[in-house]
Amino acid sequence: MAEFLFKHLASESGLSRFFQVSSAATTSWSLGEPVHPGTQAVLKKHGIPFDPGKRARRLTPDDYLENDFILAMDSHNLRHMPNLDKIHRLTEFAPPGTPLDVPDPYYTGDFDSVYALIHAGCAGFISWLRDTNPHLKVS
Repeated sequence: MAEFLFKHLASESGLSRFFQVSSAATTSWSLGEPVHPGTQAVLKKHGIPFDPGKRARRLTPDDYLENDFILAMDSHNLRHMPNLDKIHRLTEFAPPGTPLDVPDPYYTGDFDSVYALIHAGCAGFISWLRDTNPHLKVS
């Protein structure tokens, strides 16, 4: 959900060309699985395009080397990641008072509230990037 939502917000902001975005798991239990039907439904509801052929993959050592930022959804994910300055919780960029962890809607079934949390984090991250990187200008 976060991958497609971020891509959409970056596109709306005219910043797509500055980003290469992908998502990956920190554990192997969902590897190869397609985008969950609940995620597909909430993305469709909000007009967010997604790749129905996307399959879950696991983070690799190259991901840590090649990416400027890696955003984790929750403390469980953080426990499976190295302690690097480029790793942040997505909700660090959301408004104050936002929960630290984004719950997994696979377990809660609440895709709408997860969408709202991810939207707040992604929008805040884009704002933070613009504020801290003057070269991110739309021309």
